[in-house]
Amino acid sequence: GMIRLMGYTLEEWKKQGNTLQEISHNADIDEKVNKSIANKQTITYESLNITKDGRKLWVHSTLTPILNEQGDIKKLVVIDTDITDRKLTENIIQEKNREITDSIYSAKRIQQALLASDSLLNKSLPEHFVLYKPKDIVSGDFYWANVIDNKFVLITADCTGHGIPGAFMSLLNITYLNEAIIEKRIDSPEK
Repeated sequence: GMIRLMGYTLEEWKKQGNTLQEISHNADIDEKVNKSIANKQTITYESLNITKDGRKLWVHSTLTPILNEQGDIKKLVVIDTDITDRKLTENIIQEKNREITDSIYSAKRIQQALLASDSLLNKSLPEHFVLYKPKDIVSGDFYWANVIDNKFVLITADCTGHGIPGAFMSLLNITYLNEAIIEKRIDSPEK
């Protein structure tokens, strides 16, 4: 199978080595072969190879010990499957996931900048703590504080939704609080 997958003739392939450990491109192949032999069990592993014409080829290998009637290992059989397309898809998914996660962490920094500042809380509430644990990096929960006409105003809120939808709602509500309390000087909770 590997000869066909890699594009080598049998003679060219034999020049690479006579044992699985010599020809495998998996860094842990010695450990894997020893484990399969010691446990007399099938193991699987993946490796990145370069074909004769220079292409990258990901291979999933299944290494199976064949036992004789006495239960001793007679030989090892390796079956290889080309998983290059799957690996390329996995890499695309990982890259997209990283981009999305980076974007959400940027949104987290924006959201944190709009929360009540530590300095204001420390000045107005010397003995306090904040337990703020967003479920999905950003949150629909928020806390807002300010001093208006020598009155300390503190609001803790839970907007509908988690993650990004909740965070959008929290940012909108922070904006509305700024408008109502700071600009319009409304400091009565019922209003």
